[in-house]
Amino acid sequence: MYRNMKTGEETGRETVRIGRGLGRTLFWTFLLLALGPLSLVSSVSLYNATESLRSETAAILRAAMEYQHTLIEKYFHEVDIGINLQSELLANIGTMKKLNAALRKSGLLPTAFISTTDWEIINTENGGALRAYQTAHAYQDIYLIDMAGNVLYTATERHVGENIFVDNYALRKMTSAYRTALKTGRTALSDYGPHNNSFSLFLAKPLEDDETGKEIGVLIFELPYKQVDSYIQNRSGL
Repeated sequence: MYRNMKTGEETGRETVRIGRGLGRTLFWTFLLLALGPLSLVSSVSLYNATESLRSETAAILRAAMEYQHTLIEKYFHEVDIGINLQSELLANIGTMKKLNAALRKSGLLPTAFISTTDWEIINTENGGALRAYQTAHAYQDIYLIDMAGNVLYTATERHVGENIFVDNYALRKMTSAYRTALKTGRTALSDYGPHNNSFSLFLAKPLEDDETGKEIGVLIFELPYKQVDSYIQNRSGL
């Protein structure tokens, strides 16, 4: 009988244990209740920070792309102005007329004509200005091509004497710009393609006789694609 009865001391210890267990339960309950809103606030803050960073990154990329577009647009605008001015210079028109007349007079094929003294004189006396222009603007080449597609002058003398209508993969982009320029009467730009172990674009503009207004040939600038690519690869602002 006395064994089954708890002493006052045992009862006290049990009361203490219950109290401690209840205290821990209440502590964790209140802690979770307190941390809940804090977690929510943290999640919202993280989401807002992520969205802000995403918007800022998008804005930077957009600004960089617009800058690249501006550089490319400015480059082609300046090139277009240049070829229009060069196509209207009497010196260049006169060179084309002299080459056409000398070729007709020789009665030779272009491949043989470029070995004559007449061609050499015209190339030396009249071709210097275009060579200087090509060097100053770092173009791959500059061409004067007659109405039959014969390349009668190039600043570097590559392809001189050739005909662009002959099946030549290296000249197909040039041929495309040549045809379009004559068809429209305006400047024409090819897409880029392989040429002389690099990539180039061709900008063409018809040449008109200063006396009759008749088309007598085509002036073509060969532009280095690496120049355009340098603008595309520009990382300013990133």
